[in-house]
Amino acid sequence: MPTIKQLIRNTRQPIRNVTKSPALRGCPQRRGTCTRVYVRLVQIMSWDKGKRNKTFSSINDQYRGIG
Repeated sequence: MPTIKQLIRNTRQPIRNVTKSPALRGCPQRRGTCTRVYVRLVQIMSWDKGKRNKTFSSINDQYRGIG
């Protein structure tokens, strides 16, 4: 326990919260904080003569709102 004289000379400093990633404070993407999820639809082609595969194209059309 400090003496009164020590407390007068050097006051107690509050404990500061230290961030785990101080350099990445402005970049939530690199810190691991997910802010938005993007979904990309891929056009699937069949191997027979370049024709579209009907099952996969109908699934893609449903997601786009065509069919």
